[in-house]
Amino acid sequence: PDGTPWNLDLFNHCGPLTRTVSDIGLVQNVISGPHALDHDSLRQIVHLPPDPEDIRGFRVAYSMDLGYRQVDPDVKRSTLNALDIFRQLGCDVHEVKLGWTDEVDNAFGYWFNALHVGQGLVCHAADHPDLLSKDMLRVAAIIREGADSAGVISMFDVANRMYATFGPILEEHDIFICPTMTVPAVAADHQMFSDDFYINGKNVDPEFGYSMTHQFNILRNCPVLSVPSGFSSSGIPTGIQIVGRTFDDLSVYRAGVAFEKARGYWYGSEEFRPKLTRGGDPAF
Repeated sequence: PDGTPWNLDLFNHCGPLTRTVSDIGLVQNVISGPHALDHDSLRQIVHLPPDPEDIRGFRVAYSMDLGYRQVDPDVKRSTLNALDIFRQLGCDVHEVKLGWTDEVDNAFGYWFNALHVGQGLVCHAADHPDLLSKDMLRVAAIIREGADSAGVISMFDVANRMYATFGPILEEHDIFICPTMTVPAVAADHQMFSDDFYINGKNVDPEFGYSMTHQFNILRNCPVLSVPSGFSSSGIPTGIQIVGRTFDDLSVYRAGVAFEKARGYWYGSEEFRPKLTRGGDPAF
C-alpha cells in the first residue's frame, strides 16, 4: 500500500531499504496486503520465508544494457562477476536481447511532466521558487510550456511494446538480471541539464542516461530487488537488479537471499563496510 496521491500513479512505486535481503522479507511480510485508504493495494498477502529454498536450476536471463544503454566498465565487470556467482549456485544463465530504445526515456519524461508529479513541481515553483534548485526551476518551466496528453498516451504504447519482448523472456526464465545504474555514481555536483556527461566516451542524457530503474517502474507489476554487486576501481559500490515475473516476489527474494549468502553480506564484515572517517581520524 502507498499514500495518496502516489498510489494512483501507475509507474510510481515505494519499497523498503534494508541492510540485508532477509530484512526485506521481514518488512514485506508486515506491509503487504490491502489497505482501506489505498484503492490499488492488493488483497493477496505475500509471505517471504526467513530461510527460502535455494535457486539451483533457476533459469536466469540477463542484459547488460537493456538494448540501448552505455555501461561503465566497472559496472559491467561487477555484473559479470555477479552472473558467475549465479552460475556457481547452479543457475542456467543466458544473455537476452530486449530491443528497447531511448523512446522509453522520452515517454517516461512525458509521463512525469503531464501528471501530478510534474504539475506539483510547477505549483511549487510558482509558490516557493526560493526553495528549488536551478535545475528544478528549469524543469518546472519546461513542464509549464510543453506538457500535453499525447505524451501520456505514448507512455502506454511504449509500455506495451516493452512487455511484448520482456514478458515472453520471463516465461522462459525464472528471473532477469541487469545493472542498477550504468555508472558507479555521478558527481556530487552533477547537473541534470549538463551537456558534457559521458559514459564510455559517448555523450548521454544527463537525467535518464545512467538509470536502469525507471524501465521497471513502467513494467510495474514485475517485482524488482536491487542488491550490491561489487565495487568500482574507486571504491564506489555497484549494484544489480533482480527482476521477476509479474507478482512473483518469492522468486526474486529467493535469488536475492542466495546471491547475498554466496557473495557475502554487505555489512557482515569490515571488508564490505563503507570506509568512514571522522575528520582526520581513522575509520570507525
